[in-house]
Amino acid sequence: MGTYVYFNRGRPDGIESRVLSDIAPFTHWFSSLAEEFPDEYPPALLNKVLDIKARGRSAMDVASDEEAHLVDRAVDEYWGFCMDTGRLEETDITPSAHKRWRYADELSDVIPDASDNMRNAYRRLFSGRSLARFPGHAYRSEDGISHLSWLLPDESVQLRNALLPHEARLMRASGDAEAGVIWILQSLHEVTKAGQSLIVTVA
Repeated sequence: MGTYVYFNRGRPDGIESRVLSDIAPFTHWFSSLAEEFPDEYPPALLNKVLDIKARGRSAMDVASDEEAHLVDRAVDEYWGFCMDTGRLEETDITPSAHKRWRYADELSDVIPDASDNMRNAYRRLFSGRSLARFPGHAYRSEDGISHLSWLLPDESVQLRNALLPHEARLMRASGDAEAGVIWILQSLHEVTKAGQSLIVTVA
């Protein structure tokens, strides 16, 4: 099977407005799942989903790293809900070859003089992103592999502009890692033209 990387054009705010606008049907769907499989879905997770339904965006302001992780897991479950119910609204712009091993672990492996901002944006694409707001919190997935991430429109423009000077050299190279950066750059062209966010799913 392997691990794959999927690219989509998303809303200008990433995924937050989607989660909040779908929170009522998602809560209904997830409550049934949590009731059927209580060993897989602890009460704290269901309580966090109910908290998001009750308080909306303010429920993303959390008091601990553990609570932030519950937000992460709730968002992961929301994405499963979208796939299960056919609610995925993003436009798929995934390149034909998209196995995770074809992307460098670090941008500096391909562009040695990449700036800190470039390296951080690239790393964020492959490490997940959180809606939770808690100082120092970093997204972590349950399986250590799957994750959801995004670059907002301004972040996409910044990374695209930083990668453009390297495009010709990367196009001439024959390695998978270089091709992976080109695929990211092509996706960034798509979303910046549309003023949308770049949604990246690894699964």
